[in-house]
Order: sequence, then structure tokens, then C-alpha cells
Amino acid sequence: MATEIKKVFSNELTGENFPKRIKEIQGTLKQAIINNSYFFSQEHTKWKSGKVLNLLDQKMDPAIYLVDKKLLDLLQNFELLAFVNPRNTSTELIKFSKSKYTELPKFKYAPIKINPFELKQKLSLLRTQDISDITIRNLYESVINSYFDKIDLLAALGTKKFLYNSMRYFGRPSKKDILNAEYLLHLPPIPSEPKRRPYIPIQDTLETFKKALHNYGIECKIELSNKVISQAMVLNSTKTILIRPDAKFTQKEVNALIEHEIGVHMVTTQNSIHQKLKIFNLGLPINTETQEGMAILSEYLSGNITLERLKKIALRVIVSEMICHGADFIECFHFLIDKQNVPPQDAYIIVTRIFRGGGFTKDFLYLSGFAKILKFWNAGNSLTPLLIGKTSLSFYETVYEMMERKMIAAPKFITKSFEQPQYQLIDPIYEYILSGLK
Repeated sequence: MATEIKKVFSNELTGENFPKRIKEIQGTLKQAIINNSYFFSQEHTKWKSGKVLNLLDQKMDPAIYLVDKKLLDLLQNFELLAFVNPRNTSTELIKFSKSKYTELPKFKYAPIKINPFELKQKLSLLRTQDISDITIRNLYESVINSYFDKIDLLAALGTKKFLYNSMRYFGRPSKKDILNAEYLLHLPPIPSEPKRRPYIPIQDTLETFKKALHNYGIECKIELSNKVISQAMVLNSTKTILIRPDAKFTQKEVNALIEHEIGVHMVTTQNSIHQKLKIFNLGLPINTETQEGMAILSEYLSGNITLERLKKIALRVIVSEMICHGADFIECFHFLIDKQNVPPQDAYIIVTRIFRGGGFTKDFLYLSGFAKILKFWNAGNSLTPLLIGKTSLSFYETVYEMMERKMIAAPKFITKSFEQPQYQLIDPIYEYILSGLK
């Protein structure tokens, strides 16, 4: 049927097109055509199907493979966290302590092994316009645009521009984020949670991690490393879990870390490896918010969340907002010590996480991601499509469509706490607390 569209997508006098408007119309037309075709097939043909997406072709457009392969070739060694983490956090902590917390730490970083201008130039040459499906084309274009921002971020490492590039890519805390953080920080202690628990030996921590990996059927490396700021971290590109040798864990903290690092981060890493399309290993735009949100949800559903943990991610929001308003390292450190009663070493780690690179606002996304994923989970939605790799909630429908069309495989590994939530282990007070998150 012939279709005519009013020229809201261009200037009729000059012929100049409006690319954003054209994309919006293309996406809406695709959905309208599918819905109309499905209605016709159900009402006027013998072909019956319970799913609208069965109308779409399951054959992969060769242009998708071509763009995907070239994208992987360009970005497979691009691991932002590997460059942004300082190499001398431990020695700078010693100096900072000796100065009685008055001299700013001077962080050093590994040399950057990419040419930012050259990499952006090569990315801009990828022919996403050859991808016929508008939804999938938009997915690839969004990823490429996000890497332009990440490349600029990395190019400004250790300079004043880094903070502004971080805010451009990750954003900064919203009023809602700050209200959520302040809400958690004002909560009184939970009587059922002991103030002190015994720490377990680091070797026992490693063995517990190895056992958890075995239970998942996942093979990856576990290494002790002083190069990480947090107690543990997953490196996506090398399938490695890094744990600080001086980290101290209670058994519940180890259990929570396993849910967080293995149950979500390593699970999504491994699932992405099994996909034919490698875009889900490279990561969708701002996948940090979704990935960290699911990781905190996994801690909660396994019965390993604590008020101390919730307050720690709330403090990251507050410090992220402080740095956006111009506060320096020492000011943020003393805020945590004097106003929030945070122990000096913990305060140093929190502030270092936010100030690394020159101002890394990423950490405020833990709380906003958790609030969004919790709401999504409570609404009865499946998290399975989000586990196929480093996905983003904003692309949920696209990922689901690609799974239904057999373009990508269902996840091989599923987070255990998502399959079998341990509600019996969760203190009922947490349901009440989390219901207060906006």
C-alpha cells in the first residue's frame, strides 16, 4: 500500500533533512508495519502465531556481521577501567596518612596504548547505513557514538577535562539520585545486623570464589592485585577477577561479592563470549548502570545485602555530586570522616574511586541502576535478555527482539539468585527500606 508522510522530517524550502526526526519515523514505521501485518495475518489468513516478532526475518543481514567484526577489531583491547585505575593507590595512601590527610595524592596511570584521533576516525568510517533493519542500525550507531565519548574520556586522563568528559558520558547525580542517597544515609542501624563480624583469611576468600566459579561452570583467572581500588573487580577483556591482597572480608561480604562479581559481571562476560555478535561483549551505551544495578539486586535477592553496603553506594552518589560542584579530594575525604563517620581507609577508597582519572562520576550509577532494576524486577519483567552480555535497560526491547529472531543466543549462564531468589534469607525490613527508593 502506498504510504505518504508529511514532510516533518525535512525543510521543504531548502530540502535539508532532519536526521534525528528521520530515525524516529523509521522506527515508528517499522513497528506500525509489523503490527498491521500481524493483525492482517491473524484476522484474514490461516497463519497463526502467538508472537508479533515471528513476522520478522531470522536471517542475519550480512552488513551486521561486517560492521560487528570491524567494531571488534577496533575496540577489543579498549578496557576503560584498566587505564583509569591508578597504579599507586597503596603508596599514596601511606603518604596521605603521614601528611595527616592534608596533601593531595598524586596518582599515576598506565600509558595509554591507543591513538584517540586515529581510532575515532576509523570508527566513523564503519558503514552502519548498510544495515537494513533500523532498530539494529540504531543499536550499532549508539554504541559507536558512546565510544567516541569514552575515547575522549580516556584521552583526557589525568587532566581537568577528564571530569567534564565523564559527566558527558556517565552524567551526574540527579535530584532523585541525591534524595535516594540521603534517604539511605539517614536510616538508623538495623538491630538484627551485628556491628562486628570476624574477617576470614584471604586464602579462604580465594577458595570460596573458585568454588562459586566451579558451581557456575565458568573458567576464568583469579589474581591478587594492588592495581585495583575496590576490593574486587572483573576485567572483561581478559576474563579475570582481580582481588586486592590486603582486602578484608567477612563471610557475608564474600558471599555478596560472589553474587556481584561472578553472578552478574562474570556471567554477562561469559555469555557475551558465546554470542556471534560481539557488540554485547564490547558493551552497550552506559551499560554500567544496568550491570551494577543487576549486581546489587543479586546481592539483595541472595540475602547478602546489608545497610552498610547500601550506605556505601549512597556515599558514592554524594561524593560524585560534590566533585561536580568543585570540591577537591581533601574536602570530600573530610566530609566522609567528619560528617559520615567513615573510617579513614574506607573514606580514602571511596574518594579515590570518584577522583581517579581526574573525576570519574561512574560510581553514582550503582544506586540509580539498582533503583531502576529493582522497579523493573518488581514489575514482573524477566532479566534474562539483560544477561546475554554487557547490555543496557534502555535497549531491552531491541535485545529481546534479536533473541526472538534468533540473531543472538539466549544466555548460557543465568544468575542463580535471579533463578531462585532466597527470600527466606532477606530481613523483611529491607523490603520496607527499598520501597522508599524513588
